[in-house]
Amino acid sequence: MNKSRGVSPLLAASLIHAAVDEVLRTDLTEFKKESVERQGEGDEERFTLLDGESLQRCFFNKLRDVCFEWQKQLPPLRPLKRFLLVSIHAIRNTRRKMEDRHVILTEFNQLFGLADDIDRAYFAIFDGHGGVDAANYSATHLHVNVGLHEEIVKNPAEALKCSFRKTDEMFLFKAKRERLRSGTTGVSALIVGNKLHIAWLGDSQVMLVQQGNAVTLMEPHKPERE
Repeated sequence: MNKSRGVSPLLAASLIHAAVDEVLRTDLTEFKKESVERQGEGDEERFTLLDGESLQRCFFNKLRDVCFEWQKQLPPLRPLKRFLLVSIHAIRNTRRKMEDRHVILTEFNQLFGLADDIDRAYFAIFDGHGGVDAANYSATHLHVNVGLHEEIVKNPAEALKCSFRKTDEMFLFKAKRERLRSGTTGVSALIVGNKLHIAWLGDSQVMLVQQGNAVTLMEPHKPERE
């Protein structure tokens, strides 16, 4: 959401939510690509893969339609109660390509249509290795799994935990099917009102600085730890 081509993050998130809602109202069977099976714990699960290119075109068409409608009459938008100042810095080092990804969603509620009175914001960093596929996939899907989780309102910590597991399982399935060999660490922070929830896999870290002092929030996963 930090690259919205001059559109405010609030408007961009609201537009995307409205366009996605319109896509989900359509018959998605026309985008069906193939059905695949995944071996689960004790049984098999069947999934339907959709053609991403056609679905993307459909989304942008819906987004265009929403923009035209909102130009005529802009619906009321729900701004954040507080302003979050966010900055980023990334270093590629000696790698040929940047394999790290970050996600900034200050308008989390607006993106997922959460209509309660509690502000939410989501941030994540993925330190990819062996290619960008795993980092790209996680940066694309993890926050969606969090935002759509049934416990996101009542138990956001559980939503984060389950979404990490689900995203990992989904990428492993994709990697096996497409013979991908990349991986990534991941750490995400979900601000819910005045509470901070953190989830991570690997050695990516979150640091909290309080009145100039660093506060330990997590222990990174490293090979030497049992």
